[in-house]
Amino acid sequence: MSHLKPITWYLEHVLSGKTPVESGLALLSELQQKHGFSAIVAILPNFSVSLDKYRHMGAHKKVFQAAQGLPGITIVDLLGSFKSIDNDARKFSYDGCHLTEIGHRAMAEILLPIIKNEASGFPVGRHAGKKGSRSGSFPPMPNPEAPKL
Repeated sequence: MSHLKPITWYLEHVLSGKTPVESGLALLSELQQKHGFSAIVAILPNFSVSLDKYRHMGAHKKVFQAAQGLPGITIVDLLGSFKSIDNDARKFSYDGCHLTEIGHRAMAEILLPIIKNEASGFPVGRHAGKKGSRSGSFPPMPNPEAPKL
């Protein structure tokens, strides 16, 4: 690697002709299979425009396409969930990207049932790390009262 510039090495050996999203999801899938854990990839909307006038669905579709055929990859798109709470994106983010307190509460309320559902597929006591296994041990999940908006 010493003869290659870092960006060249990254392009050739990490991306290998894939986009950063494709390469990252492939690595995540490989790690999940090797170590027996579960991960959820959440697509948050761009909060710079009103959610009823959303213009970035193409980016969301590219993430789903990048995950096709990869074992163990769970992708959830949170746009519809945020829209069902409120179309005014300014309530969720102060700069279009970083969440406000209300945005964090909404995301927690949206993700909690998704995480519980995903965790239910991991019975306690099965051997983690077995190739092809989606198993692992989890401590009992707390049952917090989700804040209501």
